[in-house]
Amino acid sequence: MELEQLKEQNETLRSVLKKQQREIDRLKEARTQLHQERQASNNTRRRAEKAERELEEVNERMESTSMTSAQTKQKSSKLEARERRRWSHAYSET
Repeated sequence: MELEQLKEQNETLRSVLKKQQREIDRLKEARTQLHQERQASNNTRRRAEKAERELEEVNERMESTSMTSAQTKQKSSKLEARERRRWSHAYSET
């Protein structure tokens, strides 16, 4: 009878160990998936930060270009006004 009890205990322990091993495997898989998701999230964050920096650079360049364009228009207007004065002065002398 003692042998039968030992066999039953052995089977019970094997069954418990199998369940525990399945749970360990499931947890390992979940940990791996979590790690992959964390890596993907970090990569996405880095790409977003890089895109944000690039956008800021583009905006700065656009502002610089706009200022240059405005300055060019201002110079052009001054030159046109100067030319008009010259021409009007030249016509008034004749």
